[in-house]
Amino acid sequence: MGHRSRRLMAMGMAALLGACGGGGGGSSSTAADAGGGGGTTPTPVPTVAAGWWTGSTADHRALTGLVFADGSFSLLYSAQDAPDSVAGLVQGSGAGVDGAFASTDAIDFRLADGTVAATPFSATAVTQQRFDGSLFDDGLGFTTTFNPAFARTAALEDVAGPYDAQAARPDDSLAATLSIDARGVLTGSGTGCRIDGSLVPRSDANAYGIVLALSGDDCASDGLAFSGIALFDADTRTLYVMAPNADRSDALVVRAARSD
Repeated sequence: MGHRSRRLMAMGMAALLGACGGGGGGSSSTAADAGGGGGTTPTPVPTVAAGWWTGSTADHRALTGLVFADGSFSLLYSAQDAPDSVAGLVQGSGAGVDGAFASTDAIDFRLADGTVAATPFSATAVTQQRFDGSLFDDGLGFTTTFNPAFARTAALEDVAGPYDAQAARPDDSLAATLSIDARGVLTGSGTGCRIDGSLVPRSDANAYGIVLALSGDDCASDGLAFSGIALFDADTRTLYVMAPNADRSDALVVRAARSD
């Protein structure tokens, strides 16, 4: 075989090997592309809804209350167009991810008509900015903003003093005078009832744990006990108490203004 023939054969084999190699490389590239094209699913981030939230509902009810880091919450709402009143309490616990927050155990304690019933509750939270959502069977919308006072340290010296109070349960209401001493011991009376209790500052928020008991021969709420949270608004010098009973079939709500 001549030199020219051998050169042509070598060139042909090189071309053939190149084509095979190119085909194999193309297959490997396609497999890699197929394996890596799916991407990764983002890890859900637990919603942080903790805060002292104040705002209003779409039908002009004032709304104020607390959500704690464990998801438990207590929110007071007023009567329509009467921001200084207290018409009810929504209390429960919730959780969620990526800004969503929902509760499956929320209870609505309606002081105006004596109703105690489960209620839908859902919201979206922007950490330490906004907590907006809906509540009640009709999906009533609400918007609230974060109160920076939530981060302050709760102290008994802030709440110690005398108060003129309005206290209510779904089945009863009374006007009362209250006093809280430097140790957090609460005493009071009104409409035939004696009120005894105590407050303990919480370590996770500007709020207080509270227990209360009512007694008296002429007291419609004689023998009832409640435990929950208390919130003191230093700007308005107002104490709010949101305290269900043990099985959450009843609740005592107090709005008390400092009288000194």
